[in-house]
Amino acid sequence: MLKCSGVVVLNHLVLTVSGPRSESLRQICVTSGDGQVVARYGDKPDGDRAGLLTLHVGGRSFAKQEVIYSFVTDRIVDHTFIASLESVELSAEVTFDLQSERLPLLIGRAAAEDVGRLSPTLQRRLVQDKVVGGLFAALAAGRVSAMGNVAIGLDYAFGQNGLLFISGWLANFDALDVYVLTDGVAHVCSHQDMIAQNRSDVTEFLRGQGPNVPGTDFHGFCAVLPKVSAGSEVTIGILQDNAFLVLHACQPQLATSNASIFPKVIGAWQSSSKLPLNKAMRMIAPFLQSPNHSRDYHLPFRSIFQAARPPVLSVVVPFYKEWRLLYSVLAMVRRSPDNWEWVFVCDDPTIVRLMRQLISSSPDGALSKITFVVMRTNVGYGIANNIGVREAGAPHVLLMNSDIWMADFESVQKSLSIVERGDFDLLGFTLLFEDGTVQHDGLSFRRSAEFDTMYLALHPGKGLPPADLTDAVQVRSATAVTGALMLTSKSLFEKIGGFSDRYIGGDFEDADLCLTLGRLGRRIGLARVRGIFHLERQSIRRDAGNQLGFARTLVNCDRFNRHWAGHLDSSLAEAGTP
Repeated sequence: MLKCSGVVVLNHLVLTVSGPRSESLRQICVTSGDGQVVARYGDKPDGDRAGLLTLHVGGRSFAKQEVIYSFVTDRIVDHTFIASLESVELSAEVTFDLQSERLPLLIGRAAAEDVGRLSPTLQRRLVQDKVVGGLFAALAAGRVSAMGNVAIGLDYAFGQNGLLFISGWLANFDALDVYVLTDGVAHVCSHQDMIAQNRSDVTEFLRGQGPNVPGTDFHGFCAVLPKVSAGSEVTIGILQDNAFLVLHACQPQLATSNASIFPKVIGAWQSSSKLPLNKAMRMIAPFLQSPNHSRDYHLPFRSIFQAARPPVLSVVVPFYKEWRLLYSVLAMVRRSPDNWEWVFVCDDPTIVRLMRQLISSSPDGALSKITFVVMRTNVGYGIANNIGVREAGAPHVLLMNSDIWMADFESVQKSLSIVERGDFDLLGFTLLFEDGTVQHDGLSFRRSAEFDTMYLALHPGKGLPPADLTDAVQVRSATAVTGALMLTSKSLFEKIGGFSDRYIGGDFEDADLCLTLGRLGRRIGLARVRGIFHLERQSIRRDAGNQLGFARTLVNCDRFNRHWAGHLDSSLAEAGTP
């Protein structure tokens, strides 16, 4: 009878497999309930996907009629992935010489005393880990002791999406070899995975305790680990003289809001030249995404265009927080051409009732042109637009922010003719602030030393008086344009998958879309026109009080750069742009 069991030890997955003593183990393939390969050992049949984790042989022993193999993965750096190992349904296909069997696999957590019981081969491999090898050696040898009277505190903890965020302080944290453990010794966060924070308040406190003056203000720390099980402790300790000294152990009281995470991490990045921005952003990204992310929606109102007389253009307008902008949008609906459809996407359940009342009270001539889409939960700018385009009835779509104002529609109608002729596949528009200065006149990409040399999407000429604008529509080629007002065909938008869902909330989806089209050889243009205004960020600015909006922008910038930085390096070099 074949057997397989697993346990997580210091962010390594350890598997034990047993089978007939007379046979040799040929293959292990661990898969999740949806068929995704999680870990593997041995040769894979042609056509199978490679596993995310490779299992290394950690030893072999014999017991009566059984042979027992042990395996270990490399250290898993993705805490979200570790958390998923312990929460999803797993199975292991185990193949020996003469038999193969698919077995249910439950992943457990190791206690401190379990470390010394691992096979000598496994111990030798784990000791070689550059990050946790020293800690493992101390635990395996039993060199663990409690250390009292230490200046330390855990002042914030929050759990979401299977992860635990903690912050606290420890005297001279930045000079110590610190580890945070949860669920026994299953999960660990080392000093190099944590973020040091400037805590001058702690320095003042320590100065009041005695004559020793701290050499640094970096006593604060932030860490992210898999969310602890109910009743489990968080253990904080240091590695000193080959021993693990436990400084603090507690069962954290979880906060009800994640609002403190963003100023803590962003503040740590702003105050330290040693902290890479991408490290800080990857720490907070899981806490920006809703744990109840649903793309379900319903349609309270549907425009009455008939198949015999379909609309020529669908204007897709997502709404978030600032519902009062609907007043100005409805004014445009009433004045717009009769063959334009307006698709409103409410991406905020808190404003549905107010929007519904205002739309339903519109004159019949306006109401007949409106399709109203209501999301069940907030899904973000990109997905809201994608769903609006899905429900659009026209062959062409104009993606429009709710804080856009068009004095007239002639410029858009002329631009629509240009796209219909095939001169350009997508057009953006010159947009003005309410004082007549430029808000958008095309996008450019430049690396910024202020943001760890990442590429930013910039608006050249922003805030300056517009140059060379005339009453005629002038179209010039562009690398990218803003999604605040963007015209393209519905078929092309859907063919490339719409806005990418790799971004959170809103930011960089438009630049990503334009670069995707450019790489496919599609033509992007900027329609330079008068009379279109953009009251920039009237909705998402309401998130700025707790730095949520800024955090989203930084995380999206990091994700954009991970995907496009190499492409931009090459394309800008070819164009001779410094």
